Amino acid sequence: MLLKALRDREVIRLKQESPEELEGKGNQPWVLGLIVLALGLLGLVDGYYHLAHFVSFPSGDDFAFLTNHSLKEAIPDMDWIFSQWGDRRYVLVRLLWWVGYQFGVRSLDPLVVLSFIFFLGTITNLALLIKRPLGLLFLIPLFSPILFELHTWPILISTTMGYFFLTLAAVFAQSNFIVFSTISLLLGMASDGMIVAIAPVFALIQAIDSKRFTSAGLVTLISLLFFFSYDKSQSAQQAELTLPWTRDFWIYFSKHLSIGYGILHNQLILIQGFFTIFSFLSLGWMAIRYRRHPTLTALAVAIFAGIVVTALSRGNLIYDGTPAIPSRYFYYSMLFVPVIGAGWISKRSVWPIYALLFLILLRGYWNKWDWSLYEQQASIRMNTINCLIEKTMASEPLICPWYAIGEPAPANQDFTYTIQSAKEYGYDWSNLQIYR
Repeated sequence: MLLKALRDREVIRLKQESPEELEGKGNQPWVLGLIVLALGLLGLVDGYYHLAHFVSFPSGDDFAFLTNHSLKEAIPDMDWIFSQWGDRRYVLVRLLWWVGYQFGVRSLDPLVVLSFIFFLGTITNLALLIKRPLGLLFLIPLFSPILFELHTWPILISTTMGYFFLTLAAVFAQSNFIVFSTISLLLGMASDGMIVAIAPVFALIQAIDSKRFTSAGLVTLISLLFFFSYDKSQSAQQAELTLPWTRDFWIYFSKHLSIGYGILHNQLILIQGFFTIFSFLSLGWMAIRYRRHPTLTALAVAIFAGIVVTALSRGNLIYDGTPAIPSRYFYYSMLFVPVIGAGWISKRSVWPIYALLFLILLRGYWNKWDWSLYEQQASIRMNTINCLIEKTMASEPLICPWYAIGEPAPANQDFTYTIQSAKEYGYDWSNLQIYR
């Protein structure tokens, strides 16, 4: 009842405001220009370190995910295209890789470059949605090198592609191009299995406002088809869900949300709890003021739903009481914070909260610009390559170390399958003789 009263009051107030005030057209162009220039420079720096220290050596997961005998055929194997990988499907990524293979692509390097392009496209989409110059400041943390895994693992093109199409769907929805918005949602779902869980949330919230339920129904139907054909046995590690009334769920969930604010290491539960409560309050505030930012609100709730699903499916991955959240999973939370941050800007009475959030991000990301993370990742891969060369020359089993920065180092990995696949499919990695 209280929420409804607040929303009705907000609608009345919005009707009294001018279009210029609602759209924020009073902002100084030079402010926008400086912020866009800063974002562009950060993108260039991030891209430079990303490419300068990239070592073309994928893990065995990349081959299990992307290789199939139908790659050599004129018509791809649809069973492989739609098959699960763990608990997800990556239809569009596999189809893209099959097309590249037909045109002579024998390296996974183009996937890494294309993934970074999708990443930049996502930031562009968010900028188009946020509009206000001060809101664009919240996009700066996305260029932090803590996302190094996202930019160096070929398989993660599924994530960058999926969220590119999700945010593109929001841009189209904001312009009332519902058909294109629906197509973008479906492409996102076909890119990354996570989008299958959050696309219906976005579509249904949009449908409630626009009264256009056809597109939302289509997105929901396809999501249900994905879930009904889901084979739980292929995801044994994550088979048991971590339910919301369990301690592990809230440990993982609060840790995940805190990452978006720049808190990467375990802190007092009070700190992580504060960011969790702040996130809920932000969503509530955007819901009250839904008429001002309907698309941003729908996108915020959708991404938040994705974080919840992640906690449900991965909350059981706890090492010594510590949530195991490697760099490649930071992206969801880091996208969420700019969207809710934009919701606090428009009204003078809540500017102190906007300023508080800005200071929190400034403090949280102050020491998160260690570009040597790319070099460390490259060093790990070069050590693995050198190990494989030594093992090959000594005719020993191809068992060498492989781990990610920030994760507990696992046991050595057997690369026999990876090397055999490289030879079979004609892959070329840095002209290394072990692949000949």
